[in-house]
Amino acid sequence: MKSYNQMCGIACALDIVGDRWTLLILRELLLGELSFGELHKSLGELPTNLLAQRLKHLQKYSLVEKRQGSGRQTLYALTSEGQSVEPILFALGAWGFKFLKPNSKKARRNLRWALTSFKRRIRPISRNFMLQVRARDTAQSFLVFEKDGRIYVSSGQTPVADLNIEGNSEDLIRVVAQCPPRASDQTGVTATGDESIWTTLAMAIQKSGTSVAI
Repeated sequence: MKSYNQMCGIACALDIVGDRWTLLILRELLLGELSFGELHKSLGELPTNLLAQRLKHLQKYSLVEKRQGSGRQTLYALTSEGQSVEPILFALGAWGFKFLKPNSKKARRNLRWALTSFKRRIRPISRNFMLQVRARDTAQSFLVFEKDGRIYVSSGQTPVADLNIEGNSEDLIRVVAQCPPRASDQTGVTATGDESIWTTLAMAIQKSGTSVAI
């Protein structure tokens, strides 16, 4: 990307993350590391050669790093500098929501994106807990938990969740977007464990008045 060559923090930031797809790659990695194939599948229309270029660019600026996965698999993850972009992405998501067309039939939906938005909106409830969200149709699994007054949302799975919420991706997206008082109120979704955790989280989000999409 050609530099703006301006003595301005905004221009400098755009020199680094202003290219098409770059911020969306960072968004994908907010919930944890992914392989090249997983990134490409989630992003959809991004050509593989352009994805490789963007990842190389982000590594150059120490926003993304390579990690060794199981076997010979290579994973991509945010560095500490990359993680510092999270509040910027969340602010963009809150602003962009005003222009979103929720009834669009063309716009793709993705459980990872929905849970990224959930991470933006969620508030601590002064209670340590472990919530697991699992999609039956894609085998994706995500963890939402509070520890020492801080909320975390990441990809992963655990056998010791306090509450397990399961369903197909589309139904789970509706749950985390709309935050009904009980997750099991959504058709096709089952909740096993202490559902008061979800109820308390949903109430905290409703009180905060945060918008529903990233």
